[in-house]
Amino acid sequence: DLGTAVGKVVSIFRQARNSARNLPEHPIVERINDLAGDARERVDNIRAAAVEGMQHAANVAREKTLELGRQVKEKTAGLGRQAKSGYYRARLRANQTVREYPVQVALAAGLVGFLIGIGLRIRRANRAY
Repeated sequence: DLGTAVGKVVSIFRQARNSARNLPEHPIVERINDLAGDARERVDNIRAAAVEGMQHAANVAREKTLELGRQVKEKTAGLGRQAKSGYYRARLRANQTVREYPVQVALAAGLVGFLIGIGLRIRRANRAY
């Protein structure tokens, strides 16, 4: 009984091995190999196109980044010039005001100092409790 089963298994393996040896001669195997080759070629083409597309996208992104950097630099320089100009005009206006109204400026500065002093004393008193 056991010998018969082993014999059948060996026979099945021999038949499978013989069938596998005969497969390369079968026309369907040749067709499958052709299809596999075509599929590999298409995959390679798709991969190459994807790599080319990614390189193009990276180049476009690099160019856009450089352009944005240049624009930011120009805008920053323009804003810096505007800030310097505004500061210069404010300083001129403050100097003109001090020359035209020296007593009023001194009184205003004294009043501001007095109010700051009151504020600090109130704050200190509130923090003590």
